[in-house]
Amino acid sequence: MNKSFAAAIIIEDDPWMREVLEVAVRRCGLKAVGVASGEDAIYAIDDTAPKIILADVLLLHTTIFTLLNELQSHQDLAQLPVILCSGISERLPDDVCRRYGIVEVLDKATMTPNGIMAAIKRHLHAEVIA
Repeated sequence: MNKSFAAAIIIEDDPWMREVLEVAVRRCGLKAVGVASGEDAIYAIDDTAPKIILADVLLLHTTIFTLLNELQSHQDLAQLPVILCSGISERLPDDVCRRYGIVEVLDKATMTPNGIMAAIKRHLHAEVIA
């Protein structure tokens, strides 16, 4: 795989937070594709074949679980690692997270750019990260 084509999808309806996540993704050597909704994420996933998803739980008009449920129904996408970045991280049961491919949950109140980068690196194969 060519590292320059590895991508991450960022699903965050807050433009400022989306930019923070995009910067962290780019610092990991990945292409950052930011979208504001689950619907836009479906198109972005089809266009980019991402290696990881970073997402907020609460999105405009829906939650990330609608999209994650759809991803689980596709064999090629069901194993895609998902990192949630949320202000409600303490309310997400571990069994629910595992069922939807969520590999880590970061608390928006305490996460840092370095922490985001470390989480990405923990969940991607070494050959994907620059």
